[in-house]
Amino acid sequence: MGTILTAFLLPFILIIVCLCGMMDAAADHNRAAVEWCFGDGAIPAAVPEEYAGHITQMRACFAVLDGAVEKLNAELEEGSVPLRANRVKADFFALNFGAPDLTLHQGQAESFAGCYVSETVRIRTVEAPNPEYDPPEDEEELEDYDVPKTIEVEQEYMVTVPEKDMAVVYARLHALLGAEFPEQWQANATEIFYLAEYGADAVGGMSDGLIAGLVQDDSPEYIGGAFVSPFAGGWKNRVTSEMGGRYSPITGKWEGHRGLDMAAPKGTEIRAAANGTVLLARYGHASYGNYVVVGHGGGVTTLYAHCSALNVAVGQAVSAGDAIAFVGSTGDSTGDHLHLEVNDNGTLKNPREYLP
Repeated sequence: MGTILTAFLLPFILIIVCLCGMMDAAADHNRAAVEWCFGDGAIPAAVPEEYAGHITQMRACFAVLDGAVEKLNAELEEGSVPLRANRVKADFFALNFGAPDLTLHQGQAESFAGCYVSETVRIRTVEAPNPEYDPPEDEEELEDYDVPKTIEVEQEYMVTVPEKDMAVVYARLHALLGAEFPEQWQANATEIFYLAEYGADAVGGMSDGLIAGLVQDDSPEYIGGAFVSPFAGGWKNRVTSEMGGRYSPITGKWEGHRGLDMAAPKGTEIRAAANGTVLLARYGHASYGNYVVVGHGGGVTTLYAHCSALNVAVGQAVSAGDAIAFVGSTGDSTGDHLHLEVNDNGTLKNPREYLP
């Protein structure tokens, strides 16, 4: 795997230049690199020869990774959501784009992609011989013999499923490659995945497109339970702006407000409103700033925006009341507060209907 580690040590990794600001003009060249590598169209003639070479080499590596992911998906538990090839390729891209003479062999690709799946134990009920079944030889006695020949027993078996917790994935990649994966690097790699999977419009917009795609991987049943306050000590006395129409504090124009704003000092813990899984943990969004989206199953999600810092990673399971982020004023914000949204299968709901 030494070949694919080269770029991690290079000081000029092109993608680690504010990819969290994908919607900013300064990141256009980074966005183009992602789109060219993940696409199959002709590389523009205006692209410098060396840069075009990196794109061509990355595409060749992606083809090998696609094969490895396809092989893993064929081995997944029946009914599992397939492993997304773009998730694997996004991390590979962030590690290696710009490496000289980049190559990837099938065995290396399978080892790399294998970090994104896990084996887990399942239990099923099967028919098995009854050890107490000992029928008499006498036919008359046999007529009254009521011990069953077989019994139902629970049997453990192993299945392969996609690993949702990216912290687990990065720990495995660290063991495989010896590379470190700091928080900002993970955020950049995740932005690459979003761009490749959902397109530039979804990445730069209000995240509805991203959420709609990601809830497909979430539990089909609601697992959230009753909502709790996003703040210790309650939320009602913190509300500064209701959901609905208002004059924007940023533009001064009348507009729709997608959620509920609650003021709190910078650094105040923001708690998960219900049990669930972290679907998004993003930094530097033009409007939301740093924000988290938690999926609660059944298509229900909560979004926590303008955070000063995040305390969770994509795929992490959280319980109601867990500290998932900290209050801040990032993005379109005029002061420290939490912007909370509730989305039910694509429809924004008033958080007041859910909070205690």
